[in-house]
Amino acid sequence: MFDPPDLPSSHDPFELARRTVNRSRAAARDRGLYPISAKTQARDVRDRSARAPGYSGARPDPRDPQGIEQVLRRVLGDLGWNAGMSAGRVLEEWPQIVGDRIAAHCRPVSFDEGVLVVSASSSAWAAQLRMLTPQLITTIEEHVGSHVISELKVTGPAAAERTWKKGRRTVTWRGPRDTYG
Repeated sequence: MFDPPDLPSSHDPFELARRTVNRSRAAARDRGLYPISAKTQARDVRDRSARAPGYSGARPDPRDPQGIEQVLRRVLGDLGWNAGMSAGRVLEEWPQIVGDRIAAHCRPVSFDEGVLVVSASSSAWAAQLRMLTPQLITTIEEHVGSHVISELKVTGPAAAERTWKKGRRTVTWRGPRDTYG
């Protein structure tokens, strides 16, 4: 039959709790664990350097104050906005990237999914920019960062919104060529 455990006498209400704690401590000691005293706990709260190796007051560590530029760069990276910020920099800093001479004759029109579309002031400048495409991509990557631009498309000037038809009767012909640049 089942023998009930030794129950404490009714004169000490905390005896059962003491026995349970002592059994737990003995079981922990048998497994190689030792209880932490209140003195050790107080020291650990004040002195965290023993638990965090590598951190020293004289050397920089992640707990140091950070500059706003570094914090924003990390936040934008965490949000996945680096590509959009780089694209905006290419469009905003175009004259500084390519130089004043080229910027006077061409301007960026759009930048979508790594494809930069640049509009030139004349067909001659468009042809020149097409020949300079590898150098322009290298310059953009040096200024903004690598893998920002994958392709550079150069377009010539837009055709004038002008009608060449005069009168009621017209002749079909090839139309105007590059007469504006």
